[in-house]
Amino acid sequence: MKNILQKGLTPFALIVLCVVLVVVTFIVLGGVNRNIDALEREQKQMRLEQVALEAQRSAYENELSRVETDAYVIRVAREKYGYIMPGEIRFQISNIDDLYGVHEVTAEEVQ
Repeated sequence: MKNILQKGLTPFALIVLCVVLVVVTFIVLGGVNRNIDALEREQKQMRLEQVALEAQRSAYENELSRVETDAYVIRVAREKYGYIMPGEIRFQISNIDDLYGVHEVTAEEVQ
């Protein structure tokens, strides 16, 4: 200590230097804590995203197992593409209103 004081460093300067070092240390540690908090928030967000992606993957796997069945393929072929099985007869109704008894009123019938 005497060696430092002999080189012209006063006790006041030494105290100021210590205070500055303490302040800088707190500033650096505060920045580190903010970085840690930001990384923890990011980690939490990533975990939520992982859970959502795992649920979506599970849904896709369920759909894939359902799509691979013959019943699904037949249903899609019938509904979407209008296919029929061998030996079946297709009926095509041209006027659906007549089928359900709906009668369209013309202008002449109104008068």
